[in-house]
Parts: sequence; structure tokens; C-alpha cells
Amino acid sequence: MTQPDATTEPQARICCNCYLVTVPEDGTWRHSAEALLKFPSNICDETRPGPKAGPRDIRSGRGSIRQVKADPFMEDKGSVEVPGWQRDGQPLVIGTDCSYRKRRNADRPPYGGPTCWGYVAANGNYGFGGVFMPRRIGGDPVSNGEMRAVFWAVHRLVPQHRVVLVTDSMDTLELIEEWRTGSTRMPRGYTVHRESWRTAKLELLRRKVVEHSELIAVRWVRGHTGHPLNEGADALAKFAGLWATGRVSEDVAKADAYRTAAAVLGRFRQ
Repeated sequence: MTQPDATTEPQARICCNCYLVTVPEDGTWRHSAEALLKFPSNICDETRPGPKAGPRDIRSGRGSIRQVKADPFMEDKGSVEVPGWQRDGQPLVIGTDCSYRKRRNADRPPYGGPTCWGYVAANGNYGFGGVFMPRRIGGDPVSNGEMRAVFWAVHRLVPQHRVVLVTDSMDTLELIEEWRTGSTRMPRGYTVHRESWRTAKLELLRRKVVEHSELIAVRWVRGHTGHPLNEGADALAKFAGLWATGRVSEDVAKADAYRTAAAVLGRFRQ
């Protein structure tokens, strides 16, 4: 089928599934000629038009909008120096964990408490963050937090590295293993529908697990038994909770996170 000329199409939109430009044609939506030419391997099977495409998007065939929304209370570019970190084909070990504590006035907005997460990687990379998740998203906040920690770790470090995710959540391990076999199941109660154009983070994570299954392994450890990376991720998630609820400042939370990451990586030997 002849594709429309997206450079002159005023109604072009960005596809919510693959973030490429899509245009109306014969009562439906098709990816633009530029998108088909430049990004054939990224084309999704079914277009889902989202926000309007700007002139730059139309010329390139791909949306320049940010595909992943950062959490309001978040540090995801942290790194400490790890002398002697091994890069000779070994997978990168990453500890992930979450923290959730309902506020006393949880019946008023923002409802509940912040869903907080943290991760620490053996190469010195770390991140932590918190978000008051809308009730319409649903699901158990602890499960959501565990999976959010995995999402941000994978988002930053895969496919640059082959990784082993260390978690104390058996539910997280089982869900990721199910995704490898083609399951689309999400944590109980969690919904992937979003009023915005963005794809739900856990759906993005599921797709990445499928795409890079050979690079992602998950290992369960019992929580609070002294595993340095697991303990460090737990501490970072708690710092995010203190920051999100105003009990410490952003600067204090980030400084404490850096010191904690440096301390646990000093005890961990990959």
C-alpha cells in the first residue's frame, strides 16, 4: 500500500506502541513513509496514535518526546568508583528492593504512601526513587515497588550489560520467568491502561525481558540476611521514602544514598 507523505500531513501523531510517526489513511492509521524507511525493525504490529507529532518528529519519522516518565523523587544517574570491578564476561550483579509505608493521613491526596525503590549494581551504578502512584493503577504497592526497582535497573543497564538481578521477592522472580515464556501477566490488580500516551512501565519492562531474555537473569535471596547489594537497595528505597514525605531534603537523601552505595560496594566482591 502506498504510504502517505508525512512531511505534509498536518494530522500526524506519534504511535504509543513504538513511538514512530503514524498518519491517517483510508480510515485507519499507518506508519509514515519516513518511519517505514528509516526504522523498519522498530515498527509495531498495530498502531496506536498518541500525541501530535511536531515538525521535527515528522521529518525524522520518530517522536522526540521522552518515552519514559521519571518519578518525582528520583536519582537515577548515581555512580561510585569501584576499583577492580571485573568486566571479563561476568554478568553484572544488581541488588533491587522496595519500601512502602502508608502515611497517617492516607485517606487524603496523595493517597496511601510513596512507592519507593532502589538498586545498587556491582559496577558502581545505583538509583533510587519514589512516587505516589494513582489509585487507578491498582495493584499491591509492595509488588509495584519491587518491579519498579527492576524496571529502572534494567532501563539503565540493559542491553549494555548482561545482568543478574538479586531480589528478596519471589513474586518478582516468578513473574519475570513467566514473561520469558510468553506470558503477559502483570502483578495482581495492576492495570497497564494509562490516560496519557505513555506505555505502562511494567509493560515496557516485560517487552525488554522478552527482547533481551539472554541478558537478564534473576536470583532470589532471603531479605535482611546480610547480602550487601540487597541491603543497600533496601536502604536506598527508604531514603527515597524520607525524601518523598518531606522528612529529609533532596540533598540529604542523595548524599546519604551515595555514602550507602559506596559502603555496600566496598563490602561486595563480584
